[in-house]
Amino acid sequence: MARCLHSRVSPAQFGALAETLHEKVPLAGYQLSKILFEYRLVSAFGVDPLAPLYIEEALKLGLVDGQDALLSNETSHGLANRPDCAYNSQMDFDEAILNVLIEAYASGNRPRSARELQQTLELLSNRISAVASANTQAMMDPNVFHQPSQQELYLREAFGILLVAILESPSTTQMLDTALSYGKRAHHMLRLSVVRNVQT
Repeated sequence: MARCLHSRVSPAQFGALAETLHEKVPLAGYQLSKILFEYRLVSAFGVDPLAPLYIEEALKLGLVDGQDALLSNETSHGLANRPDCAYNSQMDFDEAILNVLIEAYASGNRPRSARELQQTLELLSNRISAVASANTQAMMDPNVFHQPSQQELYLREAFGILLVAILESPSTTQMLDTALSYGKRAHHMLRLSVVRNVQT
């Protein structure tokens, strides 16, 4: 994976190589996503633009899902914030990855399973709650004037857009319709899971 970045192979070439590698050494989606996040190139000029494109290709091929990408991005925080960076490159990477996820869900390419739908919504709702909780705690300190950072403001907006993209995805609608065809209980359980995570 690192050689793909260093060799500047196209996203399509990366996809073909990743599929071949996956056939020989099957990797869980989170593991593959984590490798891509950890090996992204960070310099004074920011994040390598190929890294998000590789994630996008892996999403299209079904090698990773939304939960994998969100979880890997969360655990990668801090890797990009190096002293030699001219600006907050983690924020740029967050923005690039969230844009990729928003497009994937808005296009109907994802989710591809009820499990992905439920787990991605659960992880996303946890991240939304964490951002809101951190902001609330900071504002409650009377000795500190809290001004939300640009990254905080962006994450709030991007998480909200991603949530809407997931809920309005044609794939989500189809899954709810399919669950209904299997019976009211199956439909109720999936819909209840979706509603619970949205309200969290």
